[in-house]
Amino acid sequence: PEMVPYAKALMFKAWSDSQLTITINSVYRTPTEQQTLIDKWEADPVNNVKPSTSSYHLLGMAMDFNPTLPNGLKLMKSKSTTPTSAWYNSGVVAAADAVNLEWGGRWSGWYDPIHLDFRNVLVDLGFPSATQGAVSKILQFNENAGAASSVPNNIDLIQAASALV
Repeated sequence: PEMVPYAKALMFKAWSDSQLTITINSVYRTPTEQQTLIDKWEADPVNNVKPSTSSYHLLGMAMDFNPTLPNGLKLMKSKSTTPTSAWYNSGVVAAADAVNLEWGGRWSGWYDPIHLDFRNVLVDLGFPSATQGAVSKILQFNENAGAASSVPNNIDLIQAASALV
């Protein structure tokens, strides 16, 4: 699956239902870019959330974003700046749900409300446990298949579903 149609659907739904505009901050990250985020966090831990070594961003299957409300207020990551209720009340969570994207503001392990990913889409495609190490397994599958792990490859992602069963 590719992120672009889902991002477009989210933007359309958020605008048509709630007049929200969406600013996309990050989608695909190379392993080097992800490691840079990890190194930066290790030098100065922010929000007590260490970036993952197995992020959906490494597959181009996630995006970080900020919605802007009709009154011009931009929703931000920090709970002190933007409480969880503001995200729900804005309509952006409902828009993400409507296009089958997983919202990072619901996670119990860490709070990442600016994050949406393909967890739900992978389950629909037959990945049996998209929340339990799927990214690492897909990256390993691509590496074993000789694919360039720094570039997302949708054909390999679909084929990798059988490796997860």
